[in-house]
Amino acid sequence: MLSVDEQASIIEELYLRYREPFTVFERNAGGLSLRDALAHTRVKNLYKQKMGNGAEKVGWYTHGINRRFMINDLAEAVRLRLFKDLSKDSIHQFRTFIRTKNKQEGEARKGTHDDFVMCWAIFFQIAKEMPRGDFKIISLAPKVGV
Repeated sequence: MLSVDEQASIIEELYLRYREPFTVFERNAGGLSLRDALAHTRVKNLYKQKMGNGAEKVGWYTHGINRRFMINDLAEAVRLRLFKDLSKDSIHQFRTFIRTKNKQEGEARKGTHDDFVMCWAIFFQIAKEMPRGDFKIISLAPKVGV
């Protein structure tokens, strides 16, 4: 339960430490406040979602239509075992994420959370949109003392 300013500060610290990686946040409810807080940081390499009218909006927006695709793609990633070294908390959230008669696209079981599940679901959607082409994989150590 961190304030939006604390979240933005942590994101900025990690952004600088890991050499300005491509960054995405969910543009729902509290995410709009995070977007505004990030505007006052050095975080600039942010995901922009393309809208139907050609415009772009910063952040990923989850809604009823794309949520079903997100969860189906995530289920396929689980089936293919594309995850490595998940934390105990994230494993617990995956195990308590259920599909019900009223919520076919899935939701956290009452009294549990789905933050890790949705984070991974968004990740796999963003990965599909990432530019492809020639690339070189290099390993960089994080900047120390940032």
